[in-house]
Amino acid sequence: MKKLFNIIIAGALATVSLTSCQRDLTSLNEDPKHPTVLPSQNLLAMGQQQFFYYTFTGSVNFNNFRFFVQQWAETTYTDETNYDLITRNQPRNNWNRMFVYSLNNYETAKKNLAVELGNTEAVKENKWATLEISQIAVWETLVDTYGNIPYSQALQAADGQFAPAYDDAKTIYTDLLSRIDAAIAKIDDSEAGYSDGDLVYAGDMTKWKHFANAVKLRLAMNLADVDAATSKSAAEAAIASGVISSEDESYNLVFDGGTFSNPIYDDLVASGRNDFVPTEFILNKMNDAEDPRRGKWFTKASTKYKVQSVSSSGGNMVITFVNDEDNNVWEKEEYAKDMLAYYNDATTGKTILLGNITDNADDTITVISPNPDITVKNGDIISVVYYKGGVFGELNPFGSYSHMSAFFLGSDAPANLLSYTEVLFLKAEAAARGYSVGGSAESFYKAAIAASMSENGLSSDDADAYIAAHPYDAANWKKSIGGEAYIALFNRAFAAWNFTRRLDYPVLVNPADSQLDAVPTRMPYSDQEYVLNKTNVEAAASAIGGDKATTKLFWDVH
Repeated sequence: MKKLFNIIIAGALATVSLTSCQRDLTSLNEDPKHPTVLPSQNLLAMGQQQFFYYTFTGSVNFNNFRFFVQQWAETTYTDETNYDLITRNQPRNNWNRMFVYSLNNYETAKKNLAVELGNTEAVKENKWATLEISQIAVWETLVDTYGNIPYSQALQAADGQFAPAYDDAKTIYTDLLSRIDAAIAKIDDSEAGYSDGDLVYAGDMTKWKHFANAVKLRLAMNLADVDAATSKSAAEAAIASGVISSEDESYNLVFDGGTFSNPIYDDLVASGRNDFVPTEFILNKMNDAEDPRRGKWFTKASTKYKVQSVSSSGGNMVITFVNDEDNNVWEKEEYAKDMLAYYNDATTGKTILLGNITDNADDTITVISPNPDITVKNGDIISVVYYKGGVFGELNPFGSYSHMSAFFLGSDAPANLLSYTEVLFLKAEAAARGYSVGGSAESFYKAAIAASMSENGLSSDDADAYIAAHPYDAANWKKSIGGEAYIALFNRAFAAWNFTRRLDYPVLVNPADSQLDAVPTRMPYSDQEYVLNKTNVEAAASAIGGDKATTKLFWDVH
């Protein structure tokens, strides 16, 4: 998307062109090509690009959300999957990107909007609402990452406030809910907002309204176990006002694929490195469920094994592999459904399908109804092909495991931070808690799975078959909703992290070599805060029960 490049670069150039001389703002000789303030549309674009890129990134140097929910494993290092958050200063890097590069851009944009000419009152209000809602989304991400944070005194360095106090996270939640309502009240959806600079909704104020209510719904559901009355009231009001109602309204940013690429492309392709594979934790769940999304998201692993002996059992072929240090060693895979065996023809060099593997044990596989044209003998090579995830917290040789498919790897692929699928799962949870949200928990559960299948290019038949095989369980609704949301929100790790912390499903197991005593439930504060804002950060750490990655947020009470 060239617009992304042009607007952000223009903003950077405008910044360079600013001069320190005094100008008469009312002068008729004002040069519009050299503004005294950076246009708010450029600041909006820069804030959006930074927020999306650094919330969505899989880089080990930033938020590590994908490791917090154990959806990616590592192949080269194990520090991050064992929750080392110190060596690479991830808390500091994430903190600075959110406060300096995103929140501050939006805050400056608000100030500059106030003096910009050429806007009708309605358009100006819409633009202000766009900036406000964008900022609220960042605040929500920050408070759900760290807990208590600088808020009421934040972003006031221009006024001499360099050591802001930290606000109570619950108080911030209350204020964010009020701010959302106030922003929505200013929206006139018969008028446009930012026709340029808005890289998400291109000035469509109906979509901004629906997104604001979706953020309100997410805040509301996080409050469910600590303030049920507020949670119920806010959730019902958000849905009644109108939340994201289709994939077209999801909070997506599509990158231009050139100067500004999708961060997953940068992490997995442009880097030239092979540092990550999907975990066995998620792939075992999907294998066990025979989830059709596997074929969209992942490649199959293929490993060659040497045959030691072959026998027949009820028309099936039982193959025992050589188990020694000179060969790959087959070990039983508990959840590896849809495994295939291929015969490697030493004469022609071709690989030929032998058949489906119906059972496996240590050293042995059983091939059902094997290809009658193939004779397997001792010493032959068999390739076993299936979806195989890496072990979280351990090194996983890249060539031995499934990889993320091309589905995720486009340089111009979108980053999705709040999807229609997520909203439907939130509605399902709200209904399960007894809120009046226009449908039953089961109906929203089914709709959420169907939406996930659809957005991943699968058919309604695929969705129906999957739902029939995995029906909603009202008696264990947290497990039912939490487990399915975890799968559907693969590669949207921050959203998945909210579900795992709030519903405690699926149950994440701390790796054996973890540097923590449990799986992270928050990000520690930036180490720079202990240098620049020592008194306030220490007070905040004490207030939340200690500045540890395992300290739970105020709403995470189970």
